[in-house]
Amino acid sequence: MSKLGVIGTTARGTVFALAGGLVIEAAVTFDPAKARGLDEALRTFRDRPYGAVALALAAVGLVIFGLYGLCEARWRRV
Repeated sequence: MSKLGVIGTTARGTVFALAGGLVIEAAVTFDPAKARGLDEALRTFRDRPYGAVALALAAVGLVIFGLYGLCEARWRRV
């Protein structure tokens, strides 16, 4: 797997893991209002002390994942 794939997949996994963590937190606290989607996961990044940097890294990582997907679709050998 290329460097684009590793970096992009890691960023995508991190964002989805954070969203999953919010769902688990909602289940543990019995508060369905805490179960949010990706938008809330990204807002959680934003609201941290290092939020702007974390959000920028997540955004760059997701763009890299998109570029990897385009490269994979264009040059993949079956």
